[in-house]
Amino acid sequence: MRNASVDQLVMLLSADWFFPHWTAIQIQLPKTSKLHLQKRCREITRGFLAGAEDYYLISFGQSRLDETKTQFFSLLAETNVPKKTVEHLRKLTAVNHQTGSAQWMIVTTTRMLVRGHQDLPVDRTIPSLSPQIVSVLSEWHGHQSERFDFEQVCLESDSEWDRHLASLTPRIPTALEDYLQVALITQVQFHALQISVADLAEAERNILKEWYVAVSRKLTGADHVSEGINMAFAQ
Repeated sequence: MRNASVDQLVMLLSADWFFPHWTAIQIQLPKTSKLHLQKRCREITRGFLAGAEDYYLISFGQSRLDETKTQFFSLLAETNVPKKTVEHLRKLTAVNHQTGSAQWMIVTTTRMLVRGHQDLPVDRTIPSLSPQIVSVLSEWHGHQSERFDFEQVCLESDSEWDRHLASLTPRIPTALEDYLQVALITQVQFHALQISVADLAEAERNILKEWYVAVSRKLTGADHVSEGINMAFAQ
């Protein structure tokens, strides 16, 4: 399946309900710039919808997706969005499904470890983590925001545009909120985790990756998780 995350990001930035919350995915811009981006993202959205009433029935051809990405990043350039923010958004739209799933698993199992979750598997096949590793993970966890109820904000919006966006995915009216929570916020948290564990010794980082692989295999029953986890840390 082709990566259509640029569509979802464009639609999310066009939404009224998300406008006050751009900092949740580390976008900090003047209000005038945000308003311009929001307006133009709506124009891009209308363009790739091409009159369709169901998002999943539009074209997902590579040429169309490439054109949407070109329009979006050209918009960022004309709005004078800082280079650091542009590169951040490139990363957010570049992650494929396998890597994104691995990032979600890494963030989720880290939270389970720090919180002492009862469903976290523990047996002889799972490496032990040193106090130093656990300390680094705990410090990362302490800097992460608690989950915000974006679903309620999304569902309670009464703007005409937001109702239009919800109607594009009738079976999942909160599809954009799901994308925000599962994909974007997870990526932001994972990148912060990468920075935190970079201070560990190489041997400790390798043990930690082995721990993620072993725990993920136990939780999912899948043997191929190591590839995704290695790809995630290589980003």
